[in-house]
Amino acid sequence: MSKAFVARESARMADVVKGLLHEHYPGHPLELQAGDEAGPQSEGDRPGPPMLRLIYHSLTSEDLQLRDDGLDFDRLQSLYQLSIIANMMTLKEARDEASASELLSRQGKKAADARHAENREIAQEIKDWYGANHDRYKSMDAAAEAVTKLQPVAFRTARKHIGHAAKELGLRE
Repeated sequence: MSKAFVARESARMADVVKGLLHEHYPGHPLELQAGDEAGPQSEGDRPGPPMLRLIYHSLTSEDLQLRDDGLDFDRLQSLYQLSIIANMMTLKEARDEASASELLSRQGKKAADARHAENREIAQEIKDWYGANHDRYKSMDAAAEAVTKLQPVAFRTARKHIGHAAKELGLRE
């Protein structure tokens, strides 16, 4: 491998890591901080910023540049390992972001389900009522008018539910 190629790839990976830090941890500095080398302090801490800063500074340091001094294989191994860790962190951050999005989506669906439960219950009561009483009314509009006196719904809402009930029961106006 050429020295220029290794230098370009180190710089490219450093830019990826820098972008990852700024995207997922806005406001965190790129400069090494005291304690970064210690990693997360507890099980709940995310390794993100300290790990990303360490990887970035390792990739941009002169220590990983090839020198033809017999240690280039070790430098290439270190570069490879840093690249794998950076890639794993990219995937982890994307997964965490997707997980958070899915969690919010599920919570939103549960909230909407709870919010509309009463409406679904009223709709079912109207359909059941129409199934038992459809023969008393000359039209679905007349039945809908009667429903507005029984349920707290507007005429159009009652008519919509009665129309669905009629369709389900196979009745025609």
